[in-house]
Amino acid sequence: MVLRILIQSVEDAQMGLWTTKLTPGEVRRLGDAKASLGTRSVIGLEGPEFDGAAKSLSVSPDKIVVLNVGSLDDTVLLDLGQLDAPRSADWLHRVDDEPKGTTTGGDQAFLEDCMRLLNPTLATIAERLLTEIRRCYRGQLHEGTQRRWVNYPGNFVVMAIQNRDQSLAVYVKGRPEEFDAPTLDIRPDRQGYSRFKVQTETHFFDALRVILASARRSEGY
Repeated sequence: MVLRILIQSVEDAQMGLWTTKLTPGEVRRLGDAKASLGTRSVIGLEGPEFDGAAKSLSVSPDKIVVLNVGSLDDTVLLDLGQLDAPRSADWLHRVDDEPKGTTTGGDQAFLEDCMRLLNPTLATIAERLLTEIRRCYRGQLHEGTQRRWVNYPGNFVVMAIQNRDQSLAVYVKGRPEEFDAPTLDIRPDRQGYSRFKVQTETHFFDALRVILASARRSEGY
């Protein structure tokens, strides 16, 4: 019997294109992602079978190409047609291909904003934090609203540039009592998250320790 993957609750958007809801973790389990950008996941399929009545789609596991893992559950399924060439897409940037320690385009844009909006000491602290994070975890920062930069993949840290009070507001996964960081004033944020500010050199090591602890709480790390 041929093994096939069944995806349910699929909406037919147009010929060869469907939408569904899959968590980032569910998407990652379908295969290695070529990229991790934005909010929407994109999955390429070779020879999928769509059942309109059941609103389900089936495909062989080896005919799945995860093109992008987004940060939300919105997922686009794309019929790639017959693939005559290997599925590896050299033209498509893949975050996992970057060696650890490498800063990507989003990271560079964040650091440029830090240098432009923060004092030199704090901008240097931000650069050191990001450098140490990348030594342990590949990825890149993606700019959201209000100068908030979100790490993809994993979403284990958000860093907000606050030029008015010259600080870096950091949002992490976990409750304040779960962290050992005496130099930081860690406060509860939305459910399951905490926040603190980095303003001086004395905050650096505790901030890094908390961010890495947040990364370990994230799926896939």
